[in-house]
Amino acid sequence: MKIYGYKKNGSDALLRLEEVSIQATPVEIHCLAVFLQETAVQMERAGDTFDHEHFQDYSRDRHIDRAQGEPDVILARKRNKDSRPL
Repeated sequence: MKIYGYKKNGSDALLRLEEVSIQATPVEIHCLAVFLQETAVQMERAGDTFDHEHFQDYSRDRHIDRAQGEPDVILARKRNKDSRPL
């Protein structure tokens, strides 16, 4: 697994991260956990055709309240070692 991110209001340079900390309510963590599980199932079913999925889109489609300006979580299929991230 590789984790990438951007600085808030920073450059467009994608940074490889060593660690991620998530500050959230129990409800937000439950929603994120379901998103991770459902996206894993989508990845398995789609195989190599799966590209990526956004938590923002997932939340909006399911009418889950999220404050404007909250960071997005994007899940992408891990590609071979020569592929570019995301």
